[in-house]
Amino acid sequence: MSDQPDAAERILAAVNAMADAASKALADLGEQFKPVMQTMRRLAADPLVQAEVHRRQVMRALGFPVPRGCHCACADAHPGTRVCDGEPVTTTLRRFELLGEVQLQVPTCAPCAAELMAQTR
Repeated sequence: MSDQPDAAERILAAVNAMADAASKALADLGEQFKPVMQTMRRLAADPLVQAEVHRRQVMRALGFPVPRGCHCACADAHPGTRVCDGEPVTTTLRRFELLGEVQLQVPTCAPCAAELMAQTR
């Protein structure tokens, strides 16, 4: 008789090791996302955020269009002016450094898009 474990025992040991590694990886990931989740909880509890969500729900229930709002970078595009009209007409590429560099297309109003295009020339 050999002291070597049979194939079934080796497979079971490998599966258990993989399950332990996956469990540890998920626990580590959960720890990394705790600050993000805490921030989201604070935002969700903010009375201004709750009021905006409620306002949009009422507008939808009454059949009114709900404005998407622009997410332009007015302070970067045209500092010191208030030309943003808040109505998105296009999207622009913005870079975010959240969990590494991420590039997203974000809704942008016409004045901000025009200013950003002028700056890139």
